Amino acid sequence: LITPPSKPISSGKSFFTPRSVACVQLKHKATGKEFTACATHLLGGRFEDSNWAADSAARTNERRIQIQNIRNLISDGPFTAEIPSLIAGDFAVMNKGLTEGPFAEAAQQYARQYLNVANESVYKNEYVPYQRAVHSHLVEGP
Repeated sequence: LITPPSKPISSGKSFFTPRSVACVQLKHKATGKEFTACATHLLGGRFEDSNWAADSAARTNERRIQIQNIRNLISDGPFTAEIPSLIAGDFAVMNKGLTEGPFAEAAQQYARQYLNVANESVYKNEYVPYQRAVHSHLVEGP
């Protein structure tokens, strides 16, 4: 499954790199229990993250869309939807590390220097929720 951006960002320039996912349905030999496992690398990183404001202004979040596309593949594709599933890989963003722990200060400095995050208020009230949305979508669902 290739997951290109769902729509161009509002500036009309798209620097998103298409991403893919590999999924497999596995069966434990001893118990016979099955589950689906998927591995992916979500959008993100220095160059793609620089588009966060335009992506957010367009009222979209490409990482969340990628996760939903993977969920749709699991539930509507060739896999058994009723069995447990696991999505693993590089989500390209810290969850709580943006606001707490040893990386928080450096993350904020990085956002200001490279991603045009204007001030602490924009960082905490716009940038961090946008970045962390993928984690809540993974845990809580759509």
